[in-house]
Amino acid sequence: MLFLAGLTLESHLLLTHWLERKLLFQVILHGRTLEINVFDTDKNFVLLDFPGYGYAKIPETKREKLRKMILWYVAEFEHGKRLFMLVIDSNVGLTDYDKEMIGIFEAENHNYIVIANKADKLNQSKKAKLMQSLDLEIDSKRYILYSATKKQGRDKLLNLISTSL
Repeated sequence: MLFLAGLTLESHLLLTHWLERKLLFQVILHGRTLEINVFDTDKNFVLLDFPGYGYAKIPETKREKLRKMILWYVAEFEHGKRLFMLVIDSNVGLTDYDKEMIGIFEAENHNYIVIANKADKLNQSKKAKLMQSLDLEIDSKRYILYSATKKQGRDKLLNLISTSL
């Protein structure tokens, strides 16, 4: 099983690129997805796409409920072999909540990858700064700079996935 958390619209672009096929639906209301989307990938695993918890356009009380649900799922729910992929916005970097999620991944001994999407929009200086901040938080083998729109980083992502599962 493979799980994904992070930016809803960006994660769908990433999934379409990675799976090399269009998804069954399109995200129409960016920032309003409040459920977990389940995909049968035809690649011997099921993929769960969590809503973009940091970007949902909802009241803070509902956002906190959403965060707690995701944290519960990651920390408590038992599944088979899995890989968590946390998609972050390269322009934003790791948020406090992302760091909390990574802490749970590590405490629970989960396999995980952090995908810094929209990396094509960063100049070299900002890219270096992002990599430096990621290096302070996680092992460089656990993250990738990625661009779904420019299709940069796909081969590295596939390699990270295959070596992690």
